[in-house]
Amino acid sequence: MKRSLTFKASRSFLVYLLIACLAAAGADAAGVVFRQYLRIANQLIITAGLLTVLLLWNIEIRKDQKHRRKIAKIIMVAVILLILMGLPLHVFMGIDQETVVQKDGEKKIEVERSWILSMERSYYDYINVFWYEKNPRFTENFDDGDPEQFIYTDYYNENGDFTDRVFADE
Repeated sequence: MKRSLTFKASRSFLVYLLIACLAAAGADAAGVVFRQYLRIANQLIITAGLLTVLLLWNIEIRKDQKHRRKIAKIIMVAVILLILMGLPLHVFMGIDQETVVQKDGEKKIEVERSWILSMERSYYDYINVFWYEKNPRFTENFDDGDPEQFIYTDYYNENGDFTDRVFADE
């Protein structure tokens, strides 16, 4: 029995989604986080795969099935609009700056997050180029998003539990 191209693409897409979900669950269980460039590449692959499956589905619907073609086009437009609305939100709110730094004589991953008038830098244990520890060792907080206006540092233990807060004036 010959399968349609849409069926084959859908099956490949679902297998990739399953592998990505299992990798994310495995990483979470192991206490690690994938580096940002891997997460972004994964999101791009999933988005491209979804659009490819929808496009193939639209192409393979016969001309005489007007109602089905109309539904397929509406779904395709809705997905594209959701992607176009979500992309700016992801770029402006979901991307943190990751940098490998030497801190206290150890190699760490510095993750800088800023939003409106605040900024924080969290330092995670570096494992390799693909992932880092899930729980930060310490987090530095700054006022007005300015690295010159240090407020306090939060310290965490190996389990990610808060242990101490040291203010700038102490």
